[in-house]
Amino acid sequence: MSRDTTATRDRAPRRRRWPIVAGALLIAFAAAPFALPYALYWHALKDLREPLPQAQQRYPDALRQLYWNLHGGHGPIRVRRLSPPGYARELFADPGDGRAASVAADQQLLNRVAGLRQTWLPARTGMLRWHLTQAALAIRLSREYDGERLIDYVLERDRFADQGPVGIDAAARAYFDLPLRSLSAQEQLALLVLAQGPSYFDPACHPERFARRYARALEKTGLASTQAIPARMRAKTCAQGGGDGAN
Repeated sequence: MSRDTTATRDRAPRRRRWPIVAGALLIAFAAAPFALPYALYWHALKDLREPLPQAQQRYPDALRQLYWNLHGGHGPIRVRRLSPPGYARELFADPGDGRAASVAADQQLLNRVAGLRQTWLPARTGMLRWHLTQAALAIRLSREYDGERLIDYVLERDRFADQGPVGIDAAARAYFDLPLRSLSAQEQLALLVLAQGPSYFDPACHPERFARRYARALEKTGLASTQAIPARMRAKTCAQGGGDGAN
């Protein structure tokens, strides 16, 4: 057998392997956009060993719907079941394509609950780890909780004043000296506005700023009111400077 014939036979298996290698590489590149989000999700789940957030009480359906409408929700309260690749697509979607002109109401709700729950993370947690954990928690919440339970948690745990009351029940006492159930829809909406920036929209320090946001909230939720600030709302003494940014 000649040397050329032997060399040709040695090269033949190599030529047959190239399509297999090329196909494997193509599959790997095609799977990367799906595999990487799942890998990051499973890695971030290591930081979520504590029980998922639980609200201790249930709020009226009308108040939940008011919260939902204020944040851009329409119709019944529904939270989509998210997947890691789907979450990544929404996160990096081009605002110009019409799909991401604003953050969807259910996405805002999931991110808010996740943000409130992350207070147990170590103080020196890096920003990358913080964002990955928040995304993982939002995805898990969407797969295990309904929208009503998530809104209940936000209403119970959100802050309505800088260094002030936590939860909408305490806020009702602080700003109206009344239980939450005694407030009108317009008065409850005023509290929800404060939660969007407790210092920034403080009616004692920034009455015009609060009035503008409150007017927008009334229009957005379809409520009618002729008052820039609810008549029964008590504006406390301003004891701060610039205030924080609005959400």
